[in-house]
Amino acid sequence: MIALLFACGAPPPTPPAPLPHEITLADRAALRSALFAPVSGHSARVVNFWATWCGPCEREMPVLAAFGAAHPEVELVFVDLDLPKLQTSAVRPFVEAHGLWPFRHYQLDDTDPMGALPEVVPDWPDQVPVTLVVAPDGSIRRRYDAALREGELTVE
Repeated sequence: MIALLFACGAPPPTPPAPLPHEITLADRAALRSALFAPVSGHSARVVNFWATWCGPCEREMPVLAAFGAAHPEVELVFVDLDLPKLQTSAVRPFVEAHGLWPFRHYQLDDTDPMGALPEVVPDWPDQVPVTLVVAPDGSIRRRYDAALREGELTVE
């Protein structure tokens, strides 16, 4: 049937339109569930916690973006810790300026994002940046409690 459609000059089906750039607001429980769910379709999940006011976070963004581009088998997820009201004025422009749209984004929907993190991440170190490597079963395989340098991030 499909061959007949193409033979008759019908155009091939068009691929779906790309998804819009999204930053998903998530409360504590939803964020924990999303970050530590079993990894599907990827070898691991790398989760980076950052904020626009964090200088070390900004310095590591090129390292993370390069890692994500070089490792499509790894799901790269960014979690912004700015106040939710800053999503349009600060967070979206930051993500755009650092070329981070190819990756998944969450923003913690809480009036005290830093204070909420101990309920989201076991043994939260009360600082940013923090990068977690999540194994396929959803467990934390590795944690980096400082800005990443080129070549430092590994998922094994």
